[in-house]
Amino acid sequence: MSREEAWNVFSRLKREFVDWNEVRVSSVQELLRALPEADDPLGLVSFVKDVLAFFHASHHTLNGDMLDGLSPSEVRRYLGQIQGIERSTVDLVLRMKLSHPIVPLEENSLRAMVRLGLFSPSVPRSQVQRLLNDLVRDDEVFSFHRFFIEHGRSVCIEDEGELECSRCRLRSACAHYARARRRAERNGTRSLRGRRSRVR
Repeated sequence: MSREEAWNVFSRLKREFVDWNEVRVSSVQELLRALPEADDPLGLVSFVKDVLAFFHASHHTLNGDMLDGLSPSEVRRYLGQIQGIERSTVDLVLRMKLSHPIVPLEENSLRAMVRLGLFSPSVPRSQVQRLLNDLVRDDEVFSFHRFFIEHGRSVCIEDEGELECSRCRLRSACAHYARARRRAERNGTRSLRGRRSRVR
């Protein structure tokens, strides 16, 4: 989900419902009617209801104040109890709610960065984040995060056999593309891998 799509979902919920508690007690069908154009609306609605139900059950509040005063590790343990929550989402909460100096790192983003050659596959995730914290300016963290999520999901996808490197804007600086191009040239073919991936 892009930043614009996320904002549209948030705005639609705020407009259609009195408050987050009304979202919590509303039926799945009511929420689906409010979000007809969302990507994977059922999955989104189920996740939102799970998050709100968790907050209400554990602290009888939905404003997030229960996170105030907790350490980053305590926040991770607390939010980690929510079914389906991704580590990068917790990273975002730490950054936005607690001003914790961390660059959110999603799995698709990490894969794309490794293929680019920014990091070795053997570098631990925690070390990658420490390095990113030093490299990415504070005012660019969220745009950096969104760019690599979207790049990893739509261009630098997990299945190498379905990669279309020829449409990647980063291929001139990509270590994976350079290796694949050399391999294709040695084999006397223009195809990187599969029928859709092309070297140009």
